[in-house]
Amino acid sequence: MHVPVICMFGSSPIPGFYPYDARSISVRAPVSCHPCRIHECPLAGEEHMMCMKRMPPDLILQYADQILREEGERPACELSAPTDFETRVVEMADGHFALAPRGAAGRVVRSSLPQSR
Repeated sequence: MHVPVICMFGSSPIPGFYPYDARSISVRAPVSCHPCRIHECPLAGEEHMMCMKRMPPDLILQYADQILREEGERPACELSAPTDFETRVVEMADGHFALAPRGAAGRVVRSSLPQSR
């Protein structure tokens, strides 16, 4: 999509998952267990999720400010016509998630996006 992003890597390895845009920034904490590739962190106490907790929020905000300054007033992306879109909503019912069928009343969200300048 050619939009710069900040990717924060916890359990996932950077090779293979990093954003393919030279303006993007990949961040990982220097922890010995990275990349563990485990979806549920097995560590307890202070060590639990240390791969994410050791990424200082102020550093991430500095990177966000840097990207915003470098990108200036350019829009993140140019929308192609049409600008109307439709999506089906996944809702929880009876303890289970269910995808509403197309055209289901009250479940289809229609919206018009503003035209880019």
